[in-house]
Amino acid sequence: MEARLLNTVVIVKIHPSQAEEWFELVKGAYGASNDNWDAFSERLRATAGNAFGTAAEEFLRYAADNGKIELISGLVADVRELSSAATEDGVLWDAVVQQFGKEWADWDGSESGWAEYRDWTYTAANAESPEMYAAAYEKLNPLNALAPAERIAKVAELGLGVDVSEPADPAAASAALAVGVERALAEALKEMPDSEDLTAEEVAEIRAALTEEIARVTGL
Repeated sequence: MEARLLNTVVIVKIHPSQAEEWFELVKGAYGASNDNWDAFSERLRATAGNAFGTAAEEFLRYAADNGKIELISGLVADVRELSSAATEDGVLWDAVVQQFGKEWADWDGSESGWAEYRDWTYTAANAESPEMYAAAYEKLNPLNALAPAERIAKVAELGLGVDVSEPADPAAASAALAVGVERALAEALKEMPDSEDLTAEEVAEIRAALTEEIARVTGL
């Protein structure tokens, strides 16, 4: 099914239990319109009432930018499938992938990058609807506990546009890790009483411990 038809399920933001009733309204308005966009719009607004007034306006705005009566014709042809899809969580995740998936192409697979892209997706999905946010959270939150390589594979499996064909540059990753370790070491020594009395061997031990921890957390 076309993405623009699937999107008509998401943008109206109705409860899944109301999907069948909503699409019957759309179907009825189309049947009375004689393939005329203005007649369809007028009829849908007249029959939507308080229960579907907001949904009707959101739907008409979307349809006006996506083919008008031609979109409605395709929707009515698929109304049974769309009504069923509105009750399934999968359609919401499909909408997340269609709208935001390509933005993941620049993710480098790192831990810090994961947090950035995950949270951006949560924010973008929530701006569309709480239901879309819930679908994004359900899919992405379990990935927090995965190792970086496993997470990359899972993100790609979910359909997001991550490019896993080439690994991150090892030299760049090593340099980034070294910078992070030295910053962390400087902060740790500031907080440590009498740090100036530490021997070179003791500082080296602290640096090694920080390197291990930062590498574990970031996946570098």
